[in-house]
Amino acid sequence: MLILAHRGASGYAPENTFAAFELARTMGAGGIETDVQRTADGVLVLIHDATVDRTTDGTGAVKDLTWEQLSRLDAGSWLDAKWAGERIVRFDDFLDWSFPTDGTSSGMVTCLEVKAADATEGTIEMLVARELTERPDLQLSSFNWETVLRLRDALPDLTIGFLTPRFDAVEIERVLDAGLAQICPRADLLTAELVAEAHDRELQVRAWGVSAREHLALVYSTGADGTTLNWPDWAADFA
Repeated sequence: MLILAHRGASGYAPENTFAAFELARTMGAGGIETDVQRTADGVLVLIHDATVDRTTDGTGAVKDLTWEQLSRLDAGSWLDAKWAGERIVRFDDFLDWSFPTDGTSSGMVTCLEVKAADATEGTIEMLVARELTERPDLQLSSFNWETVLRLRDALPDLTIGFLTPRFDAVEIERVLDAGLAQICPRADLLTAELVAEAHDRELQVRAWGVSAREHLALVYSTGADGTTLNWPDWAADFA
């Protein structure tokens, strides 16, 4: 099963920072999941919340702040003083890390969640410009249905997943009808029967919302294809 370090190893290091991404790699995660948003001046950055308040020493909405303003914020001290000086990561710098131009690779799957709809076109443009449109180690997802459909149309050779709080036969059919490759339900909704139904229809199942080891045990028991996980080292208990 593919373990995607959720915002990096965010159970241990400040989320969506290079500290969290590097720690996830050392812990043996199969991939990195991270969130893409757009600043006021059109720069794509990796941050989960609509505002910077929770995960930096700043305040305000991401969409209302420029990259120059965001770049000065401390994105580590909120978690622990030892992470002081960690910065918000630009999307292009993250792609340099994940898919270096020298032809090497981070060795992990990269999963991009387009968190804000206004980041959709910029994400597409950057992946096209970098010729990352046919990578088996690159996936995209969103909770926004219109964003998912736009990603599907623009990047048909990448794995596109719909993040949904619902998991039943109707939702499986909806995702299949849209021509998507992956359905991403909340972990506690998984059953072996529903996962098997999705697999029978050649649909991948990748869970989210694992907040306890028993959730991870459930994901493994159902035969799901993967999950995001804040604590990627937990997976060693199920190897």
